Amino acid sequence: MVSGTLGCKSDVLVREFFEILANVVISNDRHIAKLLLPHVVLDVLNPGIKQQGRLQAVLDEVLAVPRGDPADKKFERCANFVFGLMDHLAKWSQLARARITKERNTIRRQPNSSGSAAAIDLLKERVRGVQSFLKKVPHHDISLASERARDYLRHIMHCEAQIRAERGD
Repeated sequence: MVSGTLGCKSDVLVREFFEILANVVISNDRHIAKLLLPHVVLDVLNPGIKQQGRLQAVLDEVLAVPRGDPADKKFERCANFVFGLMDHLAKWSQLARARITKERNTIRRQPNSSGSAAAIDLLKERVRGVQSFLKKVPHHDISLASERARDYLRHIMHCEAQIRAERGD
């Protein structure tokens, strides 16, 4: 999935990096996979890269987990991977929006500052891509999966979000 995702000079370095780590991930070291997954998905969600097929593949995988069989021994682990991914994307989006606001304010106060309007626009695009991805994952599905995975706090949070969305809040 990672091969060819950057479309820039660093693409070769990324491929080499992931080829080295592939053996670790293949040997069932889930901790490495759990650490890498959010960063790989953020890369796939980069709007500057034409990879709609990969984006859909990631979305299909994310949506498959909540609809999985809770009797399966791997369900809870997979659900927790997805929950961690969703949390990481939401946190990244929140931090990126804060950075955009800070950079925009810096540019307004100091027009000759090092902040670049083009860089801010690119970051805004990435945030929109991440938020669009997160909106494609229904609260209802995450709510049910979190209940089945015994993550009751997340279950309540997504139930509330679903109710707010239905009301239009």
